[in-house]
Amino acid sequence: STSKNFIFNFLTSRKSSPKVSIAALEAWTRQLAHLLQGGVALSKALGLIRKTRKISAVTSLSEQVERKIMQGLSFSQSLQGYPGVDAGFIQLVAAGENSGTLPLQMERLADQLARQLALRRQLVSALAYPVVVLHVSLLVVVALLWWVVPNMAQLFSDMGAQLPAATQAVLSASHWLQTTGPWMAAALLLLGLLVGIVYRQSAAVRLQLDRVLLRLPAWGRLRRLHQQSQWTYSLSTLLQARIPLVDALRSCALASPAALAHDTEAARQQVIEGQSLSQALEAAKGFDGLLVEMARVGEESGLLGPLLFKAAQSQEAELSAWISRLTALVEPAMVLVLGAVIGGVVLAMYLPMFQMGQLF
Repeated sequence: STSKNFIFNFLTSRKSSPKVSIAALEAWTRQLAHLLQGGVALSKALGLIRKTRKISAVTSLSEQVERKIMQGLSFSQSLQGYPGVDAGFIQLVAAGENSGTLPLQMERLADQLARQLALRRQLVSALAYPVVVLHVSLLVVVALLWWVVPNMAQLFSDMGAQLPAATQAVLSASHWLQTTGPWMAAALLLLGLLVGIVYRQSAAVRLQLDRVLLRLPAWGRLRRLHQQSQWTYSLSTLLQARIPLVDALRSCALASPAALAHDTEAARQQVIEGQSLSQALEAAKGFDGLLVEMARVGEESGLLGPLLFKAAQSQEAELSAWISRLTALVEPAMVLVLGAVIGGVVLAMYLPMFQMGQLF
């Protein structure tokens, strides 16, 4: 009975509170900031957004926050526990409420989410073409090996001719795909499901996998720059809102991937023990040297928040340059390699016909 109630509550809570995407949250935050800056009361602003926005997640978020505010909770308390709204977002909202600068903090949050969304879209647009080309090419190769090659194999068998080594290799690959391929695909699918379950349940597995991905050539550097630019923007925004450094680091840790969250928590413990932020980041060994130096200069000058913002801009510029270089290299390389694979399969299947044509 207890387990049934738990499952029912879990399902109903997920249904009533769909996770809000970054794009939807950015639009919601921006519109709310504009309404608050125009002098509209918070509850009325939420009601206006709920009536005008047709996105289900935004409507649900507005309804939940509006309802909790009517029950006597603060704006920041009303946001707690909603899927897609992280601790840093809530902490900035609380800072705005306590200091009377809620419209300004909402505007800062909207800008931060817009930058995060722009970086994500840049990555997606850079990876979209290679991923599409890879999938289409794999489908073409599978179709050739599954349908075309067996028909030609029967033709070669009727001819009784000696087949070249390349043709025999392609025929062997086709035979393997038809006999073992489905079982291999099922095994890989099952393995993927098991890895996904373990990944969600085990923090240690998430940490190790994230560290492995960060060590990959090119892609690891790209991933590190993307994560740390968002991390630095978040920390800068929190500090400029006068959030204590220890609390700001905790919020950044909660909103970060596994490896970066682990390094952030290690740095936070160093700060609690009396180390400066730059010393803590350097000891954690997971942060770029530029970020450490900018943190050191910011601490010495008393402008830590603004200088971290400059560091984030520098990381974002380096990320854009990396994306441009990788795109310029990967796209032609994939076309050449996959074209060679498909062309090799076709050529291997027609090679016996060319040889027979020379005999007559």
